[in-house]
Amino acid sequence: MQNGLPSIIMIHATNGIVLNHVRYGETSAVVHIYTEHFGQQSYMVNGVRSTRNKGKSVLLQPLTLLSMQVYHKQGKEIQRIKEFEVALPFVSIPFDQTKRSIAFFITEMMRRSLREEEANPSLFGFIEQSVRDLDAMPRSGNYHLTFLAGLTRYLGFYPDLSHYSPDHWFDLENGVFSGHLTPSPQSVPSDLCGLWVNVFEPDSNPSVPVNSEQRNRLAEYMIDFYALHLPGFGRVKSLDILQGIYL
Repeated sequence: MQNGLPSIIMIHATNGIVLNHVRYGETSAVVHIYTEHFGQQSYMVNGVRSTRNKGKSVLLQPLTLLSMQVYHKQGKEIQRIKEFEVALPFVSIPFDQTKRSIAFFITEMMRRSLREEEANPSLFGFIEQSVRDLDAMPRSGNYHLTFLAGLTRYLGFYPDLSHYSPDHWFDLENGVFSGHLTPSPQSVPSDLCGLWVNVFEPDSNPSVPVNSEQRNRLAEYMIDFYALHLPGFGRVKSLDILQGIYL
């Protein structure tokens, strides 16, 4: 209530992308969704884990694309969904072990990164198209790396790759290549820097092979890169599962 008048909760139409959820009670959950009009929001969904409400179970699947009618009150910690429908029925993500693991990993990364509660149409469009691409592609390979690399453009710390040289290392804190004799403790070593560039600019040399060990190391450096540029980023828990897939 403001100025003696009751607060009004409006109903809005918005698209959304499911990030993750937290159980609430026996059958309910708080679902974290990145929305087109309100940024990242949390929604209480009653009965979502009940066997009687199987239609709501898609709200627990990471990366699900939704069209929603939501009750929205500015500044409220937990909102509610009036109704929803799936905007894109997946054909592969829920059924492919590697893609499922990638979905859990990148949604955890987004949950920790996308903190604004306001509209960002270009960012939403990038994520939505990336999800569609993941579901359609036959092999997911380095998808999680190129996605997170592309996301840095919207988060404000896309690196300067212009001074790459095979004998240089990449300074994660400053986002540049360096040829100093003593590498920074927070750096990508020179043996991975060619692949690091290719992750951010995959069209520059798309045929470069990446083995499982290199892919896992690059993922660890990508997490370090995010953590250095996003205060309070925290420890990513889903990386171990993803790395197990690539062993």
